[in-house]
Amino acid sequence: MAEQGEPAPAPVEEGPLGQRLESKTWKTRTEAYEELAKLFEAGDEAAFEEYAESLSKFLKDSNVNAQDKAIEAASAFARKAPTGTIARVAGAMMGVAVDKAFGQAKCKAKAQELAMLLVEAESGEAVA
Repeated sequence: MAEQGEPAPAPVEEGPLGQRLESKTWKTRTEAYEELAKLFEAGDEAAFEEYAESLSKFLKDSNVNAQDKAIEAASAFARKAPTGTIARVAGAMMGVAVDKAFGQAKCKAKAQELAMLLVEAESGEAVA
């Protein structure tokens, strides 16, 4: 409960996934990124195609907690998406991961893992 003079926490919004991914409320975006990661892990081909081009934008999230979940979703994408789909967006995702996420202490390890997954997906070989 908010103390007197403090704003009440923003509620998590409901609605279609695409709308929640664009929400102004970081908690809503965080939950949407978690849902997106589950779709990617499940191998949802429609989700791969619908959200592939948006992943680099999600990785730029201004809230570090939401950005952390966006990195998890991008990693699930890199593990499960078809190679052609990954190849189409890997460069943009890598650039954002290095530029924005490597500098965040909370996100650095996950961003490094994402970078390795993208390299592996592009090369077809495991990176040691």
